[in-house]
Amino acid sequence: MEHTLSPAMHNFAFERLGIPAIYLPFAVEPKHLEAALGSLIPLGFLGVNLTLPHKEAALKWVQTISPEVEQIGAINTVVVRQGERMGYNTDVEGFLASLQNDLGWKPKGKKALVLGAGGAARAVIYALAEKRAQSIFVGNRTEVRARHLVQEFRRHFPAVAMEWFALSEESIQSMAKQVDLIVQTTSIGMNGGSLKISWREIPKTTSVIDLVYRPLDTPFVKGARSAGLQATGGLGMLLYQGAASFKLWTGREMPITTVHKRLLQELSRSTS
Repeated sequence: MEHTLSPAMHNFAFERLGIPAIYLPFAVEPKHLEAALGSLIPLGFLGVNLTLPHKEAALKWVQTISPEVEQIGAINTVVVRQGERMGYNTDVEGFLASLQNDLGWKPKGKKALVLGAGGAARAVIYALAEKRAQSIFVGNRTEVRARHLVQEFRRHFPAVAMEWFALSEESIQSMAKQVDLIVQTTSIGMNGGSLKISWREIPKTTSVIDLVYRPLDTPFVKGARSAGLQATGGLGMLLYQGAASFKLWTGREMPITTVHKRLLQELSRSTS
């Protein structure tokens, strides 16, 4: 939980807008998820965000879900309203907003490579397919997980070509040469690691996004930029999905520009 910037983001926004609320991080073991979500109503919570490994498991412990959650199969935001827990996935909105605002990239008719097959990957695939990407390739170290994910989404989006493959240096390199967008959804960049790609062999028209936001520029992002590709980390997605969650909880718009500056300050402070 130490890596998350969500408390800084939301608490700054609460303060700026004069909202009497506080955002706190809680480390909840999977076996205690039901009890944790069950406590939201009696303790007066507006809601919570969920991160790994709870995004898919939480489906069992909410009363209603939004349309995108029904297809994605993962929740990142729970809203408490009228005595019920409602599940949403604002990762979709956050990802699409980051593509548009940070990369100037639109999915329609494009080819995308998604690395990883967890909860974040599910939101990414849904977002790309919903916006009519031409094709989506999904790679994961556990091939069966990628295969099941692709088979599931093919049923929802039969017009979008989808394929899966097992991650290896050779397969990543081969697939990366064929797409317009590369999305890194695993947590590997948090520890200074990176999936290996020979970036000089990738077309300069390819855009790259790493959903990891700490560090601000992961080795994956740095490698892509060093070869002249347009690339961004996950701070934009964090900001925009957070703004969507904030509005669901409070009915208010998050002050995006000032919150973004605050997040950059927080990242600078933590790395200095």
